[in-house]
Formats: sequence, C-alpha cells, structure tokens
Amino acid sequence: MLQTQCLKVPIIPGKEAEVKNWLAALSTRHQEVLEAITSEDIADEAMFYAKEPSGEFLYLYSRAPDLAVAGAAFQKSQLPIDQEFKRISAECLDYRSAIRLELLLSADSRNKYVYP
Repeated sequence: MLQTQCLKVPIIPGKEAEVKNWLAALSTRHQEVLEAITSEDIADEAMFYAKEPSGEFLYLYSRAPDLAVAGAAFQKSQLPIDQEFKRISAECLDYRSAIRLELLLSADSRNKYVYP
C-alpha cells in the first residue's frame, strides 16, 4: 500500500506569483517532472493553490511506497528541476508553519484498496 500525505504550506506574502508562475511553467517540462518523481519513487504528486482569508497556500499531495525515502531522495537530488524547487521552497514557502492534513480516506481503483 502506498503512503499518502498532504501538506498545507503558507506562501510567503509577495511570493505568490513566483510560485504560481514556476509551477505553471512545469506544464512544458513533462519529461523532467516524470524523471524527478520516478527517481524519488513517487507514485503521484499534485500541488494546489488556495487563496484563503488567512493567506495564500500551496497544498502538496504525494503518494509513495515510503514517503521518508522519497523525501530523502528529493533532498539528495541534483536534478535541475529539483534544485529549482528547493530554491522556490526556501524563498517562497513557510514550511515552519506548514500543517500536515489528517488522512481520512484514500482509495485506489488501480490497486484495489481503500484506506484506512
């Protein structure tokens, strides 16, 4: 079974356009994105933007066989796309204030499981 996580990460005020523009540019870099998530053994990943009364946020959703292993692989990665995301993360995202959302249900029709 794959591990699933979703983080709600505040975007540093004034950095919203930089985050959104960089993520939008990834739509032309399919091979690089696939190479990165494959090298980290990520099954799937999605990022969502939300403008809320308390600020602007990036929701990061990931599924992998082992999220700790995937995170370590990302940290070690020298792929240009991962290096760019590390820079964007450091300059534009407030991970100290991130919230890990509680997983209540995960269903996968391809692998025929429902969790919990």
